[in-house]
Amino acid sequence: MAELIEFETERLKLRQWSESDREHFARLNADPRVMEFYPNLLDRTVSDAMVDRLETFAVKFMLATMMISINLPPA
Repeated sequence: MAELIEFETERLKLRQWSESDREHFARLNADPRVMEFYPNLLDRTVSDAMVDRLETFAVKFMLATMMISINLPPA
């Protein structure tokens, strides 16, 4: 199994995409505010199909699919 790639600074965390990220990605794709300038909202099936295509592309061209998180200071 390949070693997971992960970097973290005080403000940001960059890590490889995980299967659990699909749910969050689908929620973003279904949010009217996020998708304001796109022609349609995406349901879970279409969102998952997009992830599948991105993962296939990443493997084909030896790229990594990454997720960026912002570490916000406590309120």
